Amino acid sequence: MRRGFCLIIISILTSCSRSDESKLVGTWTIPIGNAKTYTTYKADHTCVMTTEGYGEPITMTGPWHIEGPDIVVGAKEPKIRDRIVKLTDTELAIFDSTQNQTFTYRRVK
Repeated sequence: MRRGFCLIIISILTSCSRSDESKLVGTWTIPIGNAKTYTTYKADHTCVMTTEGYGEPITMTGPWHIEGPDIVVGAKEPKIRDRIVKLTDTELAIFDSTQNQTFTYRRVK
């Protein structure tokens, strides 16, 4: 009985994570001063981040995944780890503990 209950809980937690991952797939943007950053999370768990507005665009790429309530980006330490505060079809709010601030992205596509 206890084992069955644990399997149900694990199944629920796993399905929540997959749901969040599928909601993240797409392109998100956030204005930063006179610039904009675009982040595209792909279904193959790679992402592309591009900042435009400071001369030549700056682009970074890397893997991403969900760990509990966090989104983790990068293959090597230090990885970017931000807490997902809100995730809907049109809005992604993450808390950046290094800046003690929540940032809200809007879905582009």
